[in-house]
Amino acid sequence: MTHEQILNDLKAGKFKNVYLLHGDEPYFIDTLVSWMEHHLLSEDAQAFNQTVVYGKDVDHRAIIDEARQFPLMSDRRVIIVREAQEMKTLKDLADYAKKPVPHTILVLVHKHKSFDKRLALAKALADQVVFESKKLYDNQLPSWILGYAKSIQLGIDDKMAQILADYLGNDLSKIANELDKLALSQGRGVKISLEVIQDQIGISKEFNVFELQKALGEKNKAKAFLIAKYFADNPKENPIQVTVLNLFNYFQKAMVAAQYQAEGDMVLQKKLGLTTSFFVKDYRVVARNFPLKKIREILVDIRRADVESKGVNNRSKNDGQLLTELVYGILN
Repeated sequence: MTHEQILNDLKAGKFKNVYLLHGDEPYFIDTLVSWMEHHLLSEDAQAFNQTVVYGKDVDHRAIIDEARQFPLMSDRRVIIVREAQEMKTLKDLADYAKKPVPHTILVLVHKHKSFDKRLALAKALADQVVFESKKLYDNQLPSWILGYAKSIQLGIDDKMAQILADYLGNDLSKIANELDKLALSQGRGVKISLEVIQDQIGISKEFNVFELQKALGEKNKAKAFLIAKYFADNPKENPIQVTVLNLFNYFQKAMVAAQYQAEGDMVLQKKLGLTTSFFVKDYRVVARNFPLKKIREILVDIRRADVESKGVNNRSKNDGQLLTELVYGILN
């Protein structure tokens, strides 16, 4: 089942007795758990019938004992086990999962890692809900952003969704939070301009990673070094790890553009994984300015800069020096 299907079933009152929510994307798990915590029971019933524990503090026996307790002035009990991956005897809930207590909803929150599907517990949950929350691929982010914006009645277009994806990365909680703030400040149903996004989210109009990418792609040395200096002088707002990740993704797409230069814009858009053809022309410029061999060398240099920024094989260079060296290497 998908995150949306589970949430729709919950809202429709279609409950299962055991939910195992696992995987490396916390956002989808957090939204499901938050809904369950606040809506499976009324506020009055929660005080007597809802228990929240942490995996490192309990074992399977304690969970089963709690599940067998009868509800008080309610038709159900709810047990939420946070950090279930820290529960040493989690796998021993297999027998309970085969025959769960009908009046109890048990939620196992197993974040940041996948549950081993080979274990007996996974098989015992065949009639319950097992949801694996997976990280979105970079090319899936713009579509997700558009979908979330639509769900909160926030008007943004494909271009803005791509910019937000590039700037904010794949932290879905952060993206949702920024979009929620935009909806709160601008009002729902309003079409948001690029200027508003830049102002509210803190994207500098002149000195941002998109302008750096564009300057590098166009081989505009003066502007590229000016932006690199600004980044070096303002490292907190422009951490090098975020910058090099964006540059890597940018030149990786440029490599695809170089390989498919003869194709039309719609084909190239699909190859690049873009939601709009607006940015296709930018990648064509890079492909014209840099031979395929040079782009491959640039990707190697970016990886090296990323590793060195984390202290590997680097004893003396600060982030500003690393970025300046990288920009020089790309343009020469």
